[in-house]
Amino acid sequence: MTIDRSQDVERLIEDFMMDHPSPVADDWKCLIDAYPQHASLIADAALFRSGTDDIDGEQGDLSPAGQSAFNNTISKVLNSVHQTPSPLLAAASKRVASIQGPSAKNIAIELGIGPYGSLLSGVLVGRTVAPRRVLEALAHKLQMSAAILAEVFRQSFASSTVPAFKSTEGKPQVSVQPVTWDDAVRAMDVGPEETARLREFAEES
Repeated sequence: MTIDRSQDVERLIEDFMMDHPSPVADDWKCLIDAYPQHASLIADAALFRSGTDDIDGEQGDLSPAGQSAFNNTISKVLNSVHQTPSPLLAAASKRVASIQGPSAKNIAIELGIGPYGSLLSGVLVGRTVAPRRVLEALAHKLQMSAAILAEVFRQSFASSTVPAFKSTEGKPQVSVQPVTWDDAVRAMDVGPEETARLREFAEES
């Protein structure tokens, strides 16, 4: 596939989708290999595409587990391309890390989540899987790529020390993956109406 310098990234991706109606992770990687300067935008296109087709080619997997697996795939795609500018991730990580306390609460309110800074904070440190609706709204708010933002969350969780808790057998257990948005909301004591409203953020439109 070739592209004239005057064509924009959208046209590039349109041509790519014509050639690859059901792209898999390796297809996206090849596209990024060919156009590393557009890596984050291509990854965002893959993120959007996953809303109808799973990136590994399985149709209709819109479950939290499927979304988490997709985010891991995007991470591998981005990390496999050494040309992807690391300063972009560093800047995004610094911006996300600055959102704490009252700031997290204020942003949660702006995003329509409500005065639940702790819920948003769980997303920011990668402890809670961000629904696509929340991820895209937050990316727009922070003016950064949704794919880069998802990678910041993944790296944050991977590098964090996860507190252990005791199982029913009394043995300490360590969380090896983020909790779903639904589970995080259910764990909050906000009443049935607010619980139902917050759970809607994880519903695909």
